[in-house]
Amino acid sequence: MLPINEIHTMDCLQGLTKMSADSVQCTVTSPPYWRQRDYNHKGQLGQEPTPEGYINNLLAITAQIHRVLRPDGLFWLNLGDGFYHSSGSRSKRAGATIAQDLLGTAYQPKELIGLPWQVALAIRSQGWMLRQEIIWHKPNGMPESVKDRCTRNHEYIFMFSKQPDYYYDPAAIGQPLSEATLKDKRLCNPCVAGPIRPQRGYPGAAQQGSRLLRPNGTLSTDPADPATASRQPAAQSQAWANRRSVWTIAPKGFKGAHYATFPTSIPELCIRCSTRPGDLVLDPFMGAGTTALASSYTGRSYIGFEINPTYVKLAKNRLLRELGLFCGQPG
Repeated sequence: MLPINEIHTMDCLQGLTKMSADSVQCTVTSPPYWRQRDYNHKGQLGQEPTPEGYINNLLAITAQIHRVLRPDGLFWLNLGDGFYHSSGSRSKRAGATIAQDLLGTAYQPKELIGLPWQVALAIRSQGWMLRQEIIWHKPNGMPESVKDRCTRNHEYIFMFSKQPDYYYDPAAIGQPLSEATLKDKRLCNPCVAGPIRPQRGYPGAAQQGSRLLRPNGTLSTDPADPATASRQPAAQSQAWANRRSVWTIAPKGFKGAHYATFPTSIPELCIRCSTRPGDLVLDPFMGAGTTALASSYTGRSYIGFEINPTYVKLAKNRLLRELGLFCGQPG
């Protein structure tokens, strides 16, 4: 087993084979998107001539993630889409390609590839359970100079499990109830002595309840916003609604950022609801260290891989700057 609380400079497929089976509680990652950016590293994911080549290479990685994930663990995958070009890429170095989707239909120039869903369905064929798709709504998304379609400002986050029952705590990422709901005495009784759980369902079960009501107390801030979150357990809050499947989170960069950084609040939400303090979190495409930072914020351990040594250095400096003496330690 490789050392934990460490970002290892190596190809993730090589690193995953060195990990023990059933050793990770949660995986959160955002792999390089197909033909979006060239990270100037031989063997990198994302520069395959066709979407199918990209999917096949990604499947080799998700098979290893399945092996190292605990039976009650969850795998969160963030992936964006793109449009097909006759060259197969925006890159001028790429030769002309003829590509087909998983159904054998040829792509047309300017056509939306539908890559996130193709990847999700291909991963499901490995034995994963596709439990949910989250829409990441980016209110300050990058503008696009297009006049024949709408500007995109969303991406997908898929949640996979290995089995029907898994660890999931909805209260950990609950949202404050509306004022109207709080005033409804049928739902919020100030004399409640303990948590009220829905009559139907349990964490990870079908038809899960829509809300958890907590003992009387003060409402804490929304855990989706790390700038205002108290980082206290959700059980200390008064009443929470189950988080909805559209997450409105603005992308946020930082000084010296690797240009495909996703906001810390995304992995933090995933980690909070699918792990316990001290659990191990994996990110096979660590990039700028966002998942490592979110793991440390929430008192979890982490392990990650990054093929580009420049990004490993950037991530380690970021962790040192944010966590100081606690860099490399959970909590």
